[in-house]
Amino acid sequence: HWAEANERFASSNMIYLASGVRFVTEPELAQQIQGFFEAHPIPQAALILQQILERQRIAVSLRARASVDLVERFGP
Repeated sequence: HWAEANERFASSNMIYLASGVRFVTEPELAQQIQGFFEAHPIPQAALILQQILERQRIAVSLRARASVDLVERFGP
């Protein structure tokens, strides 16, 4: 519903709709999100979007490195 959201919301607010993706840490889903924003950029907030997607990549990487240790320490 991205096109519909672009019509309904001010262009300056579109970045706020995207900001939550930084918390997605599942690698497959993160790849889909990265691809989505390659196809649907937010030109008015390009730098902020790059930062959000970078934070997401960092979170995915942390999950990959730390998952085993965290499960061992705290359980499944």
